[in-house]
Amino acid sequence: MVDALNLGNPAGDIAVIFSEGVNPSSGTNPANYSINNGASIASAVMSSNPNAVLLRASGLTVGASYTITVNNVQDLANNPVAANSTVVVEQNLHTWYRMDETGGTTTADSSGNGRNGTLVGGVLPGYVGEVLRALKFDGIGGHVAGPNTANDFSTNGMTIAVWANPTASLTPWARFIDYGNGPASDNILFARAGASADLTSKFTTLEFPAAKSQPLA
Repeated sequence: MVDALNLGNPAGDIAVIFSEGVNPSSGTNPANYSINNGASIASAVMSSNPNAVLLRASGLTVGASYTITVNNVQDLANNPVAANSTVVVEQNLHTWYRMDETGGTTTADSSGNGRNGTLVGGVLPGYVGEVLRALKFDGIGGHVAGPNTANDFSTNGMTIAVWANPTASLTPWARFIDYGNGPASDNILFARAGASADLTSKFTTLEFPAAKSQPLA
């Protein structure tokens, strides 16, 4: 188990991410999961990704911290996950776009920090998503424009998490994330590596490490 993220929807869904695929029979047993601080797990379902399980929790309180404990979950080869594996549920995010709006030209920042994004160009809301709804991009110029920010990630670093379902061909350097002050100026890029099926991250400041690439899962 490598991560857990509060999805922030009214149902109280939490995405639990494992390092490898999970056996559905054990992964979807809600008795195999527990959560602290007065919350409880009502159900568990597999995501479309075999490494992810969606838990439905009740009793979550805004501002409280939670830890998920997992027991008796097995991988696809029926090997057990380590007993009493725990992970802290991520909630204090810098910016969080659920992109589940049914209309309009704004996508709300669910982190509570008010960094709402603006839908620009060919972006259509209200499509079926992994959880609730999703935005559909035209693959040409459609994007979400975030607000200007002067945050410094050089000390604590940053994590980028994206749920996307590309349906077009491998467009060279197609962006998932692209922040900056203009060409080669404090840029943070998360995109395809050229025309390949790999992903790459690039940072054009002295404070960030060199670019890293990895294949799509």
